[in-house]
Amino acid sequence: MDDQEMRAILGRLSRRELLKWGLYAGAGMSALDLIEACGGSNTSSSTSSQAQTPADKTVQLVYAAPQEDSGTTVKLVVAWNASNPKTQVKYQQMPRTSADFHTQLVSSLTANSPTPDVTDVDVIWPGEFAAAKWIMPLDQYVTDSLKKSLFGSAITAGQYKGKLYAIQRWYDSGQLYYRTDLLQKYAVAVPKTMDDLVSAAKKIQGGEQASNSNFSGFVWEGAKIEAVFDEWLEWLWGMGGDVLDKNGKVKLDTTQGRKALQFMYDTVYSEKISPPGTSTSAPADAISRMQNGNAAFMRNWQFAWNLVQDPRQSKVVGKVSMAPLPSDSSGRPGVGCTGGWMLAINAKSTAPDRAWKFVEYMLGQKAQLAMATGQSVSPVRQDVLNDPQLQSAANGFFKLIGAVLKNVKGRPQLRNYTEISTAIQPEFNSVIANQKKPADGIKSAQAAIDSIQSA
Repeated sequence: MDDQEMRAILGRLSRRELLKWGLYAGAGMSALDLIEACGGSNTSSSTSSQAQTPADKTVQLVYAAPQEDSGTTVKLVVAWNASNPKTQVKYQQMPRTSADFHTQLVSSLTANSPTPDVTDVDVIWPGEFAAAKWIMPLDQYVTDSLKKSLFGSAITAGQYKGKLYAIQRWYDSGQLYYRTDLLQKYAVAVPKTMDDLVSAAKKIQGGEQASNSNFSGFVWEGAKIEAVFDEWLEWLWGMGGDVLDKNGKVKLDTTQGRKALQFMYDTVYSEKISPPGTSTSAPADAISRMQNGNAAFMRNWQFAWNLVQDPRQSKVVGKVSMAPLPSDSSGRPGVGCTGGWMLAINAKSTAPDRAWKFVEYMLGQKAQLAMATGQSVSPVRQDVLNDPQLQSAANGFFKLIGAVLKNVKGRPQLRNYTEISTAIQPEFNSVIANQKKPADGIKSAQAAIDSIQSA
């Protein structure tokens, strides 16, 4: 199929199917707009030191990304192919779940397969993949202009041992949800500090429990899952701490580390603003409490927004807003933990320079806007987030999320992140379940981590 034929197909798509790329009542983003973006993705002047496919030879790259229902990824690839006849891209649809995607991808990479050339990676994989030399450093390609266009954490979250191996494609993040009507009713401000959160939650909970015994001031995820570690990181960062020492080793048992876990414990057992069942609470459990009008504040991920604003399942539609998580009383901004998917290039790709061009395209303005409107995900570019189409979205998500994304941080990039996180989760959960005191729980977690790190 030649370029003219592809453009004709895309023209029909833009009139029929691509209307869903518009935000609610029409965003005006057409496939031909994306074709222009594809043709303009040649700003990088760097070249790879690897053997390259000759520029006049047609190659087919493989891009591995999770299956998604909106069709946005397919359309982005089709638009790219229409404007890049010498570099065609095949979209390899991977499993939706991170674990299954990881299994399938690692099978290819350990076999030294040159494909996929470009792959999505979960935010916790770059350290593992870089240590195994499965993905290549990207520093030679990234210009100052690109860095300035992205939120800072889109870059820093993909660094391992001083080199960049992955760049955020779209964001998830932890943030604070709150009931606007209850803050007004009880004359309390949006919490900026952890002390503010405790005070506001206590005041609202005390008033609401007079007529609703199921009401809690603050709900969050304390189950033995990845989220319990993520939340500890958020409170740790909000206190100015870090999880890695100067040698790049995981250090949990620090002053701020102990305080962060103590704060989580106190919300349930000392301040009593979080329900007794927090030790078994997953994200969906916290959301259910908020949806049913049984919480004033909630820490959760971005997907919670649409669920609390859905009139088919929520009693608090139009009464919930969101803000950055609070920090300690020092006045520093609160920090949310990032999630989502990143872009990386296979170290065995036979056309890494061309692969980078596709990565660059996916980070471009029009592709990022298409992802935001088509998949309802947060873009990694500030200029895209500020686009009028997003800022005027009916449910207000994109107008609010910008304040959160200014201060988000990626989890530590480790060659064995999953093993370390899995060792931490039961220890922290035992504290939330009141089976161990915070000081004992963090010592046990540190001992488990030290054993892994010394192996």
